[in-house]
Amino acid sequence: MYKNQIIIAIIPARSGSKGIPNKNIIEVGGKNLITWTIEQSLESEYIDYTFVSTDNERIAEISKKGGAEIIKRPSNISEDNSMTEDAIIHGLDIIKSEHGLEPDLVVLLQVTSPLRTPFDIDNSITKYFDNGYDSLFSVTKIADLTLWEKPNNEWRSVNSDYKKRQRRQDREDQFIENGSIYMAKPGFLIENHNIICGSIGVYEMEFWQTWEIDTIAEVDLVEFYLNKMIIKNTKPRINKNDINLIVFDFDGVMTNNKAVLLENGIEGVIVNRGDGVGVSNLKKMGFRILILTSEANAVVKSRAQKLNLEILANIENKKNCLKDYISKKGISKSNVLYVGNDLNDLEVMKWVGYPICPADSHKKIKEISKIVLKINGGEGIARSLFDILSDH
Repeated sequence: MYKNQIIIAIIPARSGSKGIPNKNIIEVGGKNLITWTIEQSLESEYIDYTFVSTDNERIAEISKKGGAEIIKRPSNISEDNSMTEDAIIHGLDIIKSEHGLEPDLVVLLQVTSPLRTPFDIDNSITKYFDNGYDSLFSVTKIADLTLWEKPNNEWRSVNSDYKKRQRRQDREDQFIENGSIYMAKPGFLIENHNIICGSIGVYEMEFWQTWEIDTIAEVDLVEFYLNKMIIKNTKPRINKNDINLIVFDFDGVMTNNKAVLLENGIEGVIVNRGDGVGVSNLKKMGFRILILTSEANAVVKSRAQKLNLEILANIENKKNCLKDYISKKGISKSNVLYVGNDLNDLEVMKWVGYPICPADSHKKIKEISKIVLKINGGEGIARSLFDILSDH
């Protein structure tokens, strides 16, 4: 909360995108596109409530799993020609009637513009309140873009006079509305049916944050900047004090999911020595650790013995097995961190408090994971997990 103001974020995410089918939930940078915006809103220091307005059950499912509240948007304001303001005004009405909230500020975060940070959101909110604006939106400076239009089939310069050519350095600064962050007083927005209204402020962002996803070609561009500028500089967030049990699947987590078949017919796997160091350090931090696997071969048991870990092997229903285990140990499911990678881990990972997965996990596992690690299975997952937990 900022200065005792109630601040909400509404993320509009309708179905029916024509340029890119299911655009709002395509995978970009290891996460569903909408997940980036939800996480940025949740990590904001000032946003108190995060809502997703959608007419699509799949989008709603992913958004709810990501931590957002869901507003079911009617079909008549979910069409191609529907205004974003219609969704925001409808959302404000639902938020008041169903949640009893009358916010002082509504923040609009667009899914297709994920190149923002929680820092940008909070700085823009601070600027909004400190300057007494009625609305504010994010912009980026365009240093060397000369725009033209063609009305009545005649070319005309828009942001310069082609008859009086100027050097870039001699032009007045010009800015582009980058679509990332908007905010307004709810009353002003409703009265004007426009989120840009009243006294207007702008929040300037870096030029690389201009890019958004409307076409397939832009997916790779945005993903490049997500990896280079955001993922690279963002540490995974997890409260180590909430973790009472760490559970590792074996194949695809502590191995690279490949098997080695020797001449004598014996099957083997390749493990990473980094896991030994990671497990040892996690134990020193006081964590209880368990290997839970559907495998029944001697390799798994040998590795568990080597790491001095408790193991439950040859398990068909992992969720039921883990439920029984934590019941006997007096551990809550919300305090369980589970590292899995494939579909046989899906139900148990949806059930525990902290699902985490390697970078090469099944798509559905990535969708429900709180953290997707930057390394693949077998590359030292336990060591990577130790690095995360020891840094919090």
